[in-house]
Amino acid sequence: MNKRLIIKDLNYLEPVKENTVVGGDDVVALTGTIAITGPGYASAGAVALAAGQITGIDIQTQTSASASISLANARAEAYARTGNNTAVSLSYSNSSFNPRSSNRSNSLSLNSTTTP
Repeated sequence: MNKRLIIKDLNYLEPVKENTVVGGDDVVALTGTIAITGPGYASAGAVALAAGQITGIDIQTQTSASASISLANARAEAYARTGNNTAVSLSYSNSSFNPRSSNRSNSLSLNSTTTP
């Protein structure tokens, strides 16, 4: 059984919660996260990009959906270093849906660049 997801069918989605670019002369760190929940569905996405001589990225997503509660979490981290130039970018998003209480969505973005 083949299923296709067409982007135009997702008009109920909210825009990206976090999207951050941090960079110096020779380093760039980019992160982005999104978390969406509703009755019976949960979706999470994360992206991280790092450019430099030494780089590291980490992304994690977690979702859970049922008739009674939906949860979505996304985390993205990027690190880049060239010589004494450093860029770090972190993004976090979470969302929860419970029909018996209010919906909650949170986002946090932390960024740092170091250039001598």
